[in-house]
Amino acid sequence: MNSAKELNRLLRYTKDIVDEIVVVDGMSNDDTVEIAKSYGARVFIKRPLGYPDPDRIFAMNKCSCDWIFHLDVDEIPNKYLRNDLRMLIDTAIKNDIKGYSIARINYYFDHGPSLYSWPDRQIRIYNKKYIEFKGLIHEQIKIHGKLIHLPQYKYYIIHLKKNIQFKKVAKYVLIHRIEYENPWKKSRFRSYIAKINPLFLFLLEFPINLYNVYRRYNYINLPTVLVSIKKGYYRVFLGLLIKLRTRRQSIISKIIESYGMISILKYKEDNRLNELIHKFIMERFNF
Repeated sequence: MNSAKELNRLLRYTKDIVDEIVVVDGMSNDDTVEIAKSYGARVFIKRPLGYPDPDRIFAMNKCSCDWIFHLDVDEIPNKYLRNDLRMLIDTAIKNDIKGYSIARINYYFDHGPSLYSWPDRQIRIYNKKYIEFKGLIHEQIKIHGKLIHLPQYKYYIIHLKKNIQFKKVAKYVLIHRIEYENPWKKSRFRSYIAKINPLFLFLLEFPINLYNVYRRYNYINLPTVLVSIKKGYYRVFLGLLIKLRTRRQSIISKIIESYGMISILKYKEDNRLNELIHKFIMERFNF
């Protein structure tokens, strides 16, 4: 919401490379809607939920085309991706490819690119008939079929940010504390440390992250350091809030992690949420 300037930039770069533009607006009070319509976009206005994933699914379902190229308002595709988008989709159709993963680089206006998560690969070009997307925050799309990883130094998305945005840490931590039963379940080490003392996650991972970046690129810049700090603080706060979760919040986290926010929102609209939760509790907690 209220992203008129960013949306104008995005649509200026993409208007000629797609057949259809679908924009979901979170009740903006600036010129966002007018700018979107000036580019011929179909605009849908929805009450914002605090994170974008449900709106992405909503927008995808409104698209009349099978092939989707989804971008956030603060992103732009590089010139090779813009020039070759139609060729990539034609190639996918001929070779039974169902999606492409694309590298994304975070670029901060004040300090330049961060090397912390480069390449941050995400599935952004896909056939919507062959995907699974539960809708948790920052969850990756799952492709049911052939997935191709595009070369990162030729095709990439630039994620433009005004600053490091430390304020977002608090916002996402409050959501994540009840969205994931165990955010570190893929790593026994992180999971074990978080249970003992989440502060150790920051004290251990911050220097390790910087060392790994330096070993890979032989270079460290200010955005890399700041992002590493932000990631560390995020894990500390998340670990503390998870340790302080109520039993009800823990049950909700298990439900969401198993079914996904999109499924739960759908059941809520159909007035079947209580049935879903009751079934889950009976099965998992033997109530």
